[in-house]
Amino acid sequence: METRALLVSTACAASLAIGALDAVLALASEPHGAASLRSLLLPATLVVGAALLLITPTLWVVLRRAPGELRPALAISLGVGAVVLFGLLWVAELNRFSMWTGEPLAALFRVVPVAAAAALTAVGAYATARSRGFDPARVARIMAALALLVSIVLGIQSVLWLVPAFDGTTSLAVSAAMVLLGGAGLFLVARASIAWLAGPMALAVVALLVAGAVEPLPRSAPQTEFPGGEPTLARIVLITVDTLRDDAIAGPRGEGAATPNIGSLAAEGLRFTNAFSPAPWTIPAFVSLMTGVSADLHRVNHDFAEIPESLETLAEVLSAAGYRTAGIGHHPQLLRMGRGFQHFDFTPVRLPYHEKMTGGRVLRRLLERNYGTDDIPEAVDHWLASNGSEPFLLWVHFLDPHFPYTAPARFLPDDPLIDRLGADSGDIRSSEVRMGRRVRGADEQRWMRLLYDAEVRWVDDAIGRVLRSLEEYQLYDDALIILVSDHGEEFWEHGAWEHGHSLYDEVVRVPFIVRLPGAEKRGVIETPVSTSAIGETIAELAGVEAFSGQESSASLVPLWTDEAASRNPLYLTGTEYFERLEGVVFDGLKYVQSTTSDAEELYDLVADPGETRSLIGDRPGEAARGRELLEGREPLRRAPAASDAEGPLLDRVVEEALRELGYVE
Repeated sequence: METRALLVSTACAASLAIGALDAVLALASEPHGAASLRSLLLPATLVVGAALLLITPTLWVVLRRAPGELRPALAISLGVGAVVLFGLLWVAELNRFSMWTGEPLAALFRVVPVAAAAALTAVGAYATARSRGFDPARVARIMAALALLVSIVLGIQSVLWLVPAFDGTTSLAVSAAMVLLGGAGLFLVARASIAWLAGPMALAVVALLVAGAVEPLPRSAPQTEFPGGEPTLARIVLITVDTLRDDAIAGPRGEGAATPNIGSLAAEGLRFTNAFSPAPWTIPAFVSLMTGVSADLHRVNHDFAEIPESLETLAEVLSAAGYRTAGIGHHPQLLRMGRGFQHFDFTPVRLPYHEKMTGGRVLRRLLERNYGTDDIPEAVDHWLASNGSEPFLLWVHFLDPHFPYTAPARFLPDDPLIDRLGADSGDIRSSEVRMGRRVRGADEQRWMRLLYDAEVRWVDDAIGRVLRSLEEYQLYDDALIILVSDHGEEFWEHGAWEHGHSLYDEVVRVPFIVRLPGAEKRGVIETPVSTSAIGETIAELAGVEAFSGQESSASLVPLWTDEAASRNPLYLTGTEYFERLEGVVFDGLKYVQSTTSDAEELYDLVADPGETRSLIGDRPGEAARGRELLEGREPLRRAPAASDAEGPLLDRVVEEALRELGYVE
């Protein structure tokens, strides 16, 4: 019985200590050192369980064969050695080099010193235990006490992590109560019979395993019955393509890439040839698209942001009206845009565990998935198979043709530059291009555009697969299908590259196609429009009242039903890099001003579509009108609440994805 109690207590103590060390080191390595209990529990469970499976058989073999007087010292040495070995391996990984990668001989040289240090520590623990002459029952009680102490410490940390903030008095009271509780627990352990304690200790570890393995089932928003039967607009498909410039696709304006699927959709619907995104990068553009509020009013303009709680979203409106709502796509910047979607399947997936823990890293390798352009149509098809018979809003987002440009070989052109400079831009950092350290010559710039156009063709092919799925499930003909981009991409037309830094047309003018059910309206609409009007347009077509109390952009339905539809000014803002710019499009002109300097620009978009010559000094009346329009928006502008504007910390998966796209250096 003493051997069994010694085995159980030592294995539990060492395993729980390893789990605690894993959590503490993971939190210490995170800049802000905070996590919820839920994020720690699953990886801690994996680590504790693995440690138990490894330590228990080893202890059993050793303790069964060892003489009785050696068992306590051996148990202590093996337990201490296992904890120290784990800690050393973890710290080695923390210092950003893997113990196991590289040439086998180099890996061996890294592992041997760590193992030797752990072995020496175990020998020291053995010698100390032998000199103290512990008996097995006493060692078992000590091990059990240590295991309970670790559990209490983890419990204290979990309580503190679960509560966002304590005031000084509450924090002191909670800490004192925890200390008293821990002391009482240790006192009871010291006086308890080890035979009585071994069983509960094992059950406690099993309970931890079960609690960590069980995840709550996902909850869907309740379905609401449509009043009066089925809605007149039962199928709504919103396809968004990241970084797609208006002239990058074949059509009446551009000499773009061959895009037969987008072209066929445009031929069956309405193509807006003067569509503007309210902002030149993803976050502010999508907040506007989902809420109808222009970017100069919602003012959300930071990485990984969420939609302010004060604003109602299109998905919330349609979900409340009875539609099934789903979002499927790929973009780390959009992971917090899922409010109102009952099914939100965006990658990279933010799995509910701490990514820096050892168990978290293992789970990430086992469970992580990451949609690419070729994977999204399959996910869409799977969702349609189960949900296509019900009224729905389906949002499908493609990250490509966002940098890095890495289209499959079948979409690359037969061009000598591809052979000479490479088939993708994967080894180039966006910051290096932005600063002028890479891609300096005309050939390199043309090569980048060739790669970009290849990705446009790749996305067009994927969009074709989505449209064919709609046809296969007999949903295409009666569906409202909208295709739009969040922003474009500059290729040195104004001396720079990428997006987020300017309000020139190559960045803010985007493709925008509306295919009505039954393709009842077709043609080209040249009236300037904003993509922030998409929400109100969908709501009107669905017969649903939306965005009450919000300064949302007006529906575009009058543009194809009423020839006298008004042409309102379109407001632009939300630059991410360099100067903060504000702009307005009105009467065929674009006025842009810097809010951090006196710089102003004025362009005639009809006579000078390339925005090559500013008229700010030649047409003072129009410039004054632009200033007046921007100043007139001030009463409508409201800064989001701090809780809305500041998002949570990035987990490692999202941070790495953002770094790959150039958002994080």
